[in-house]
Amino acid sequence: MSTTQTAPTKGPWTIHQESIDPEWYIITTPSGRIMANVHIETGNAQDQANAAHIVHCVNAHDELVQVLKDVLSELQDGPWTTIAIAKLCAALAKAEQVPS
Repeated sequence: MSTTQTAPTKGPWTIHQESIDPEWYIITTPSGRIMANVHIETGNAQDQANAAHIVHCVNAHDELVQVLKDVLSELQDGPWTTIAIAKLCAALAKAEQVPS
């Protein structure tokens, strides 16, 4: 078995209702590659919210990692700056946003 890691597909990922069965949704990459099939019972708001949350987290990941790296760099180079705090606040707000 190889120990090499492959990077995940960059987003934004999206979720779509499949046309054949209204209870099956697909999560796709920007190129249209299907990453997951998700069963959501008709009218089940919790299932819909969970699937949307998965996509939201995947799409927010890279930006959050970059902001944390930027903030770490700021901390290592000197005291906290207004710019570093603003970047962190903006990324956290985006991550905490409830998907529609």
